[in-house]
Amino acid sequence: RLARRGVLFTNAHCQAPICNPSRTSFMTGLRPSTTGIYENRPWFRTTALNKNRVTLTEHFSANGYETFTAGKIYHGSRTEKRSFDNIGPTPGQMDKGAKRIQSELKGLWDFGPQDYGGNKSNDYKDASWVIDLLGRKHARPFFVALGFYRPHVPFYAPRKWFDLHPLDKVRLPEVKLDDWADLPEAARKLTSNSTPPSHDWFVKNGKWKPAVQAYLSCVSFLEPCQYLQQGRFPSSITTNQCNATARSKLKGNICEKCSRPKRFSQSGSGQHMSETTSYKAIEVAVELITSRIPSDNCCGRGHPCPESN
Repeated sequence: RLARRGVLFTNAHCQAPICNPSRTSFMTGLRPSTTGIYENRPWFRTTALNKNRVTLTEHFSANGYETFTAGKIYHGSRTEKRSFDNIGPTPGQMDKGAKRIQSELKGLWDFGPQDYGGNKSNDYKDASWVIDLLGRKHARPFFVALGFYRPHVPFYAPRKWFDLHPLDKVRLPEVKLDDWADLPEAARKLTSNSTPPSHDWFVKNGKWKPAVQAYLSCVSFLEPCQYLQQGRFPSSITTNQCNATARSKLKGNICEKCSRPKRFSQSGSGQHMSETTSYKAIEVAVELITSRIPSDNCCGRGHPCPESN
């Protein structure tokens, strides 16, 4: 629905195949080759090169906008008051009530169905906070950055979403066992990631299909989470989820941008099941960006969107 109202980019790609540099690039508008951030450390503000960088939301704030955030925008759900005037819930990676499924794995690496309701998930809670925000009266034009955590390890979703992807229907890619043979050493170092289980572990333990099933289930769960929420926002602008005053002021004066900066090769392509891969993952992992600009004064209340310097 959002795509039909805007511009859909079906073959867009994130700037780096790992969280920190990708999100740093997204917020600063600069490539990793400019920021010098290529891995999940360091935090860009701690580097001399980036400590004074002006982020996207700082730019809006400097031009009269009030900025809000919830969920995961920066790596690790990190936030900073410099980039946001108002910080909502940033509950992080683990949903309350989640139980470990793969007992032999450690840390965030886990996957499988969970028995808590979808409204207990952190992504749902983050979206609900933003919906409430959109229902309020605002003295200034505002910018809201909402970051959904899923699909990301742990690949957890309510059990009913797994039923949409029966194991016997899950398709796995063809994997060349000598796929790394022609990679130069620099590419091997870039692609290597010792954190997740190896591809051999997934295959030998019969976990390859269940892991891909779990990823797909997360995607299926998140889509209703996003678009059901979009049934409440921005579509809430035209329904009773927003009060009449807020509705009349927001309708036709909102810029929408939906981005999926996914970096996971969750299918096993290139014998790889995580970030830091340059192999193209299956379709659901390709980034999607849609935006809608309904008028010249798209950001509302007669305020044009700020131009970059």
